Amino acid sequence: MKNPIFVIFLGLMLGCMPLFAQEAYILKLQPQTGAEYRFQTRIKTQVNSSNGELTMSTQMEHTLSSRVKAVSDSAITLVEKIENIKGNAKSMGVDINFDTDKPTEGNPTIMGQLSQMVGKSITSQIKPNGVFISGEPLGAGLIGGSNTGADFRSISGNARFPTDSVKIGESWTVIDTVLNQGMLTIATMVWTYKAIEDELAVLVSSGQGTIVGSPLTAPEASLKGTLTTEGFVKMELKTGVSREATHKIKAQMELEFDGTRQNMTSETESVSRRVN
Repeated sequence: MKNPIFVIFLGLMLGCMPLFAQEAYILKLQPQTGAEYRFQTRIKTQVNSSNGELTMSTQMEHTLSSRVKAVSDSAITLVEKIENIKGNAKSMGVDINFDTDKPTEGNPTIMGQLSQMVGKSITSQIKPNGVFISGEPLGAGLIGGSNTGADFRSISGNARFPTDSVKIGESWTVIDTVLNQGMLTIATMVWTYKAIEDELAVLVSSGQGTIVGSPLTAPEASLKGTLTTEGFVKMELKTGVSREATHKIKAQMELEFDGTRQNMTSETESVSRRVN
C-alpha cells in the first residue's frame, strides 16, 4: 500500500514546481559607495588577410581599479585607474613587446602612449543597467582607444541589464552603437538569463552587427564589414558587480585603399576577472 503522506507531499511538491520556476529577479548595478574593485583583463586580437596569412596579432593585459564614488537610483559614479599594461604586438615581421612596469624597455613610442594611461584617474557615470552616461573613456586619444562616450565598464562585465525583472531562461535585446577611431559599429545583442550559480547570475549573449568608416590612422581608406559576437558574464546578484566576463567578436571586413580592395577576417577575445 502506498504511504498516503508520501503521496500527498509528492503531489504538493510537483504542484509547486511551476511556482518556483516563475521567480523573477531584478538585475542591476547596486554596489556600496566607497567600495573598490580590481579587475584583470586580457585581450587577444588576430587579423588575417583573405589568403589566410597573419596580418596582425596583439595580446594585451591590464589591471584596472574601479572605486565607487557615489550611487543613486539614476547613476553610479566611478573613479577608475589603470594600474599597468603589458603585452605583445606582431605585424608585417615587426614584433613589439611592452610592459609599463618596465618603462625604460620596449618601443619608446608605444611606451610613451601607454604611460599616458597608467595611473591616470578617470571619473565616469553609468546607469544601474550598465549603460554609459558620461565621462572620458580610458583610452581616449590613443591608438585603438575609444574616442566617444559610448563605452563599457569592467564593473558590469560589459553587460547591459533589462529595466524590468526577468526570470531564468528569459532574454532581452540591446543595440550597441560605438564610434571608435573613426569606425562606427552597430551590433544587436540578445542577452539571456541562463542560471544562478553560488549567488551569481549567469548571463549569456550573442549578436551580430556591422562596421563601417575610415580609420583615423588612414583617413583616405574605407572599411566595411559584418561581425558576430558571443559571451557570458557571471555577476553578483546582490551588487550586480561582475566576477568574470568573456566576450568574443569575429568580423569579416573589406578594406579599400588607393584603388585596391583587400578582404580580412579578425577575431578578438577579451577575458576579465575580478581579483578582490
